[in-house]
Parts: sequence; C-alpha cells; structure tokens
Amino acid sequence: MGLYAWVKPAFFSHNIVDHTWITDFDLQISNLGNLNAVVAANRNYWFCHGDFYTKGVPHNPIVSNALPSRGARCLVQSNDKKATGVIRYGIDGVCHQISNQVLYPTKQKVEKARGYILSRAIYTEYGLRQDEWDLKLSRCGMPRMLRAQTASSSLFLLRRARILFGVVSTIPDELNVKLTDLRNDIGEIGLATPVLNERAIDRAGRLNERINGFLNEAADILEVQHLEGYYLRLFGFPPRVEVNLIDPENFQFVD
Repeated sequence: MGLYAWVKPAFFSHNIVDHTWITDFDLQISNLGNLNAVVAANRNYWFCHGDFYTKGVPHNPIVSNALPSRGARCLVQSNDKKATGVIRYGIDGVCHQISNQVLYPTKQKVEKARGYILSRAIYTEYGLRQDEWDLKLSRCGMPRMLRAQTASSSLFLLRRARILFGVVSTIPDELNVKLTDLRNDIGEIGLATPVLNERAIDRAGRLNERINGFLNEAADILEVQHLEGYYLRLFGFPPRVEVNLIDPENFQFVD
C-alpha cells in the first residue's frame, strides 16, 4: 500500500503557497468521494489541517509496502480532521510539517510544494516541538532524529543563503538573526492569551503579517546590497508579494 502526497493552492485559488495532504490511495483513480467512503474502504486520509479534497496534483506518489502506512497512522491519526501530529498549527508548523510527519516512515518530504522553502526555514522539516516529536517517534517504534540533523534543519535558510552569497558575506547571518526573531515572535504571538473579543482568525492574520514583515526585512537587506534578483532564488517566490502561510480559517487558540 502506497502513500501519496498531494498539493493544491492553499485557502484560495491564487495563493502562491500550496496546501499539502497525504492519502494511501490514488486520488486520480479513486472514487472515494467523502470521508465515510474512505473509512468504509479501509483506506486512510490525512487532512494535515485542511479540508477533504477529492482532487489534487500529485506531489510525488510514494511506492511503499504496508509498513509505512501503519507507522504513519501512529505518528499522525488518519481520517481525523483535527489530527495534527505534534504540531500546534501556525505556531510549531503548518500543513507541510504535518505532511512530513505522516511521510516520516518513507523518509520523503513535500519539499516541492510552493512555499515549502519558507515554511521549512521557519518551522524546520517536522515542526519546532523537537522533544515531543522525538518522544512520538520512540512510541511509534521509529528511529529518532539525531540532534545534528535537528540543528542542521534549523539552519536551513542560513545554509541556503551561504550557498548564494558565500560564507564571507554578512547577508546569511543577518537573515538568520531576523529569522530567529521571527520564530520567537511567532511563539509569543501564537501562544498569547486571547484578549477580549479577539478571534482566532485575527490572531492568524497577525501571524501572517509578522511572517510578511520578515520577508520584507529580507527584501530590504538584499536591496541595500543591490541583490534583489537573489530573493526569488532564496525563497522561491518574488519579493514584496503577500504570502499567506497560515490558514486563518483553520487556526485555533491553544488552550
């Protein structure tokens, strides 16, 4: 039984970021039109904090035996829209990190999805709750990630920038400082106690605004050095374009 990764524009049709989700059946040939049909067929659908979709663009069909599917169900509950693994959505990761958790037994990732460079830079490959993730891996009988791998994942943007600008350039370190500030702010904003009349959708808007603030800071750094053309190569989309990484409709306050 294989695991399949799927992509579609996130939240609205013209978004430059992709939503990703996982199934253990091929959407292109399946007639499973709703979750009840999936359950009745003894198949698995991982929402990855999205909705139920009957169509999608294949990211890369992953051929595997039944073992990865069983392991995936342990890591992230299938056929449950609320299941997010060890991700607090928008704070520790987004759909990309949840999808990667599902795919962990295959060692594949949704790295071709649009917006993945940004989400990985902020949230790493499997989300920011590394201790909880390691514990989940142990409970599911999966090999735990090495701390060296974790550190490398958290420095993803720094390494990517050094390839573009060289290790002697100050740009990679400047970007890494801004990214560290962003991660701290996301945790502070996302976990803050709701104020009177504040809605979860408003909080998600603040988080997306802060992410776009970081992207504008990155664009400023490159423009000062007259290196604007490198922005697209660094992030995968043009500068000064609004990016909605977190789905405002699906964000929830953390209890």
